[in-house]
Amino acid sequence: MTMRMKRTTVSSQDEDLPISSVAERLLASTAIKIELPPSQHRLAIERKAAVEKHLQRDGSPLRNLIRLFYQQGSMAIGATIKARYRDEGFDIDLIVELMVAASISPAEALDLLYAAVRGEPGSLYYDCTERQTRCVTIHYADGMHLDLTPALLIDENDPRFSVIFHSKPEERRSNDMRIPTNSYAFADEYNSRCPVDQLFAEEYGRRVRAADPELFRIMADADSLPVPEHSTTVGGKSAVTVAHQLIKRNRNIRYHSRSGRMPPSAMLACLALEVAQAGRSIGETLWTIAINPATK
Repeated sequence: MTMRMKRTTVSSQDEDLPISSVAERLLASTAIKIELPPSQHRLAIERKAAVEKHLQRDGSPLRNLIRLFYQQGSMAIGATIKARYRDEGFDIDLIVELMVAASISPAEALDLLYAAVRGEPGSLYYDCTERQTRCVTIHYADGMHLDLTPALLIDENDPRFSVIFHSKPEERRSNDMRIPTNSYAFADEYNSRCPVDQLFAEEYGRRVRAADPELFRIMADADSLPVPEHSTTVGGKSAVTVAHQLIKRNRNIRYHSRSGRMPPSAMLACLALEVAQAGRSIGETLWTIAINPATK
């Protein structure tokens, strides 16, 4: 049997682009397929805004008790990827910084946020809200879920250095914990140190927009709303973040059938940031992260 291979050609114009080689185009194409498309990113931003408004409504147990909402995790650094399976959806991780007594217990903090999110019978979130060990989760019908983590600022002079709460309802309260964290600072450090190559970002953004025709329909239907920050519009997408997304997908596939916890995304982001450097291609960045001594 004879197999015919379609020859791939590169025009002289494409040769000047940072995604010109066959290998780089394949890596970029794979990354675009697993990345959260702009239309879904916009939906996530709209749902985030709706939840924030809901928590500050009249009659909310947290009315006037929230200092700040901010994103954490993959969405805060532009590295969110789609789930491998359609019904798994994807996460939106938010910190809800509370202005409550410092003596509040972990269980009380989580229960307070749960009551505020769930609301009264008939509320939009009443039947789709779940109280977790460290957060409160809203489950949407399309598979997306939003995790809200209550936090308490430790020091007014050290913004965003906070404690989050750990409390399993089925365990004794003596097992509850306060956990120091500063996910805001990590995202800020990643975004400030992760280099963005403008030529790469523009070409990658063009390919992402072409792969998401749904974006243009949404923009036409709601052109009064600003397009949210995404790799296609604000700041571009760096090769470091693209490589990080590819590594996350590889991790998800390799650990899908394994028992136990898989390496957390925050750790993978740290390893990528340790070797971040402008001017590298996706393949070069993947290789550099893979040979990083910290990953051995």
